Amino acid sequence: MRDNHMQLRPMLIGNHTYGYYSEEHEEFQCSHGGWSSPIKLIDDTTCEVKFVPSAITYEFIDEIPEEYDL
Repeated sequence: MRDNHMQLRPMLIGNHTYGYYSEEHEEFQCSHGGWSSPIKLIDDTTCEVKFVPSAITYEFIDEIPEEYDL
């Protein structure tokens, strides 16, 4: 895991979007660093991402798969 992600939690939103969740900033950052968005956790499995038109599933994971963590 990169140093700048030390306080961020690895997360999967939907079926294939990996990234990091910042509770402090209520933000999701794509693991490739190409985009970030405000995120609201609705419950234990559903979230709202500002740039996604509807609620989407999420889960916290142990780590981002290597091929997605560039």
